[in-house]
Amino acid sequence: MSQSPDKMEITGWQLVEGVWGFLNVVFDHACPVLDKHGLHQKSLVLLALLNVADTAQELARLLRTPSSSLSYLLKEMEEKGLIERTIDARDKRKFRFVRTPKGDAAHEAGRDAINAAVAERFAALSDDEQRTLKAALPLLHRLQ
Repeated sequence: MSQSPDKMEITGWQLVEGVWGFLNVVFDHACPVLDKHGLHQKSLVLLALLNVADTAQELARLLRTPSSSLSYLLKEMEEKGLIERTIDARDKRKFRFVRTPKGDAAHEAGRDAINAAVAERFAALSDDEQRTLKAALPLLHRLQ
């Protein structure tokens, strides 16, 4: 007995593979812009995450990366002038990280490149397919 298209099952792994493949294509498309600003995929994501977290511990958790790897990335981004480290006003043992104006510009350029890559992919879809994907976005947020 076959399932109706509305009841077809998708495994969690199939969803992860689809999202991962899409992200790789999008970031590959954005690479020239990221390179121009001294960024790569993880550093662009880190710049974006500075909107919601500003300590190394929080950033490591959100990036799902070991603190030693994050330390290297933070140092690299500081040396490029994309972020700066400040001492926490309440706890002098803690550091907080903020984007610099150069980091803001790189973040905006990277975000624009990602948006352009997604728009290009969407343009290849039919109107119905575009509506379906747009309707699915709130559902993905609900799964978080």
